[in-house]
Amino acid sequence: MNDLARQLFPNPMVEVAGSCDVDVCVARNHGRLLVNLVNTAGPHRTQSILPSIPRSARSPVSIRHATNPAKVAFEPSGKPLAFDYLGGRVRLTIPRWRFTR
Repeated sequence: MNDLARQLFPNPMVEVAGSCDVDVCVARNHGRLLVNLVNTAGPHRTQSILPSIPRSARSPVSIRHATNPAKVAFEPSGKPLAFDYLGGRVRLTIPRWRFTR
């Protein structure tokens, strides 16, 4: 399936390396690009309720963007993330994370 997706979309807007347990959802809100990363680690197929979800690995992320953004933040904390902008792509590394209440 990955090979077919790569043929159909050779230049994806967002690429995440390091883990196959991260799903990506891209949206815009009031002109801002939002990239939501969902940690899908754990036995979701075999258990309807999970007592916890393992932390994600540090994940290198590449985001296609026409201009150099003023800032990139890790939400919901709002923590600024260091990034590089080169060749129309924002490159950064997401720290280890998991859902907490």
